[in-house]
Amino acid sequence: ADAVNVGGFPTEERYAAAMRELEEACSEVGRDPRTILRSHFGMFMIGETQADVDEIAHKIDGAVAKELGLR
Repeated sequence: ADAVNVGGFPTEERYAAAMRELEEACSEVGRDPRTILRSHFGMFMIGETQADVDEIAHKIDGAVAKELGLR
């Protein structure tokens, strides 16, 4: 592979762990991990006011929880 993307809105700790796992796997096969493009899936929200952003975040939180069967 030439690239790796960490999805699922990773925390800083999860992203760091994924990068350690990648580097360990590269070491096992003798590959330079610097040759692999690294990225992560993230998001941002824009609103005219903080209340707008809070409303968007609340809607997203509810939709994600529903999709995961948490609500």
